[in-house]
Amino acid sequence: ERPFACLHCEKTSSSQPNLTTHQHSHSSERPLICLNCEKTFNSQPNMTMHQCNHSNKRPFTCPYCEKTSSSQPNVTMHQRSHSDECPFSCPHCKKTSSSQTNLCSH
Repeated sequence: ERPFACLHCEKTSSSQPNLTTHQHSHSSERPLICLNCEKTFNSQPNMTMHQCNHSNKRPFTCPYCEKTSSSQPNVTMHQRSHSDECPFSCPHCKKTSSSQTNLCSH
């Protein structure tokens, strides 16, 4: 059950703290500052993930190879390279891709 709904989009959440974190994405306010490079962030999870870059921490590992990343979504996207999964498709032609970014550059 996901009883908490964002006032700005269709996102729902199972907890109020998660929804609050999400709602920061709709604001231009970026109150958190990385002490290493002064980059600003709208949520603690985003800043924590960024700080892995400064420490070379890469806690997420692909279960199929030795690829590591500072973010789970990056590993999930990478995992598609081990399969034929291509969930993104071009609205103008039949091209499919495992990555929305790659499809946009197409």
